[in-house]
Amino acid sequence: MEKYENIKQVGEGAFGQVYKSRRTSDGAVFAIKKMPVDRETGFPFTAIREIKLCKSVINKHIIGLDEIVFEEGFIFVVLEYMPYDLTGLLASGAKLSTDQIRSITSQLIEAVSSMHGMGLVHRDIKPSNILLDCHGMLKLTDFGLTREISGMMTNRVCTLWYRAPELLLGETSYSLKVDAWSVGCIMLEMRLGRPPYRGSDEVSQIKLIFEELGIPQDKYKWSDLLDVDIYSKSRSTEEIIAERYGHLFDEEELKVLSGFLCLTSRKRLSVANSRYFTVISSHKNTYIPLSFEEAHELYTKERKETKKP
Repeated sequence: MEKYENIKQVGEGAFGQVYKSRRTSDGAVFAIKKMPVDRETGFPFTAIREIKLCKSVINKHIIGLDEIVFEEGFIFVVLEYMPYDLTGLLASGAKLSTDQIRSITSQLIEAVSSMHGMGLVHRDIKPSNILLDCHGMLKLTDFGLTREISGMMTNRVCTLWYRAPELLLGETSYSLKVDAWSVGCIMLEMRLGRPPYRGSDEVSQIKLIFEELGIPQDKYKWSDLLDVDIYSKSRSTEEIIAERYGHLFDEEELKVLSGFLCLTSRKRLSVANSRYFTVISSHKNTYIPLSFEEAHELYTKERKETKKP
């Protein structure tokens, strides 16, 4: 990797680290994901998934892959560099306008729809995987959990706060609509300035959701472990969301939001169908510049650490 020089680290996770790097030959800036190659298991399966998707899904809202390099027990995935991720942006105190939020929502829906059109489910849509450039253009990233929808699948996917109720309740035969739930949570988070449901484990997470939205009509594997009778069944999700968040969204946005946050997965609005709502389609290809300092999730964590006594 001599042809690149690292500028700074901008991300980290179970997979490894992400660096903002400069190509020495022309000064072009990239994000380089550095992942160890295990001597016994070999090439990381998550990396295979990510590389495969970046090459197969051609969409301007999917992060671009420049090259892959193997060197000294590591694999380096060279990707487009984006100065913001949504987690860092919101945590930095940046105030997004209504039009910026609608633009981001519309672009996210386009990105996810392009995957769903190929039968691919992301399974880890969250703000830190939503990248933006200074022009306001969005790119979806991190496809290590992405796969084709088929039969039985693990439910141990998706970051807890963005995990659909059916996954929390143990469902292993689920649909593309688990991604729709995540998109709905992010729509709310951009307006509230915080994740709407912040449980500490699966049980507390599902309780928070049920306390606000009621219970799903479908019966799931682990439903009997919860005392569902204590949760409301008297009002629809649409009514509850309109009452709680009507001051934050217009009427059509509320329909999209309540559709995404429908507890019964078979009745949940699909990401693809949400594109036909005017509030979504009218913001397609509309980018609103962002004039904030660079912000990534890692910066936010570092700031919190430095503020600790």
